[in-house]
Amino acid sequence: FRDSGALHLLAASGLHIGIAAGFPFFLLFFSIRKKTVLMYSLLFVLLYLLITEMPISLIRAFLMFLLFVLQAFLHRRSSALNILMVTGIIIILISPWDIYNTAFQLSYGATMGIILFYELYYRSLNHFPTYIRKSIAVTLSAQIFTVPLILYHLNQINTISILSNIILIPMITV
Repeated sequence: FRDSGALHLLAASGLHIGIAAGFPFFLLFFSIRKKTVLMYSLLFVLLYLLITEMPISLIRAFLMFLLFVLQAFLHRRSSALNILMVTGIIIILISPWDIYNTAFQLSYGATMGIILFYELYYRSLNHFPTYIRKSIAVTLSAQIFTVPLILYHLNQINTISILSNIILIPMITV
């Protein structure tokens, strides 16, 4: 996975928080109110966070989901970029040295890239089938900020990562 540039699929990350949050949605969406389902999802994600010993990437994803849920309860429109920045501030206030943590930098860099560039890539790839467009768009947008960090911290680059992510991201999500 490391050599193919797909190690992030095994690392505890926002993808896994999304899957954990989606599990109660999948089971309960049609049977109870949306806000109740959100609360179950939040509890399920919190349990997942505690089970995984709280790596920084999951703390970021959990805080982002928590803020999303709070905004849904307050009937406010959410801004992913604002939520990302607020979670970064919270983590740095609690643990200032985490800003030097490679996992912190990669997690925030990948998320920032996805927030800022996903739609641009997705729209520009309209000649590909949807699932391939999504995989390419996520991969390229995440790599905008992570490739320089990977080069700096790990002294490597995986040129096969775009292809491996196109294949593996849909498989892992299912």
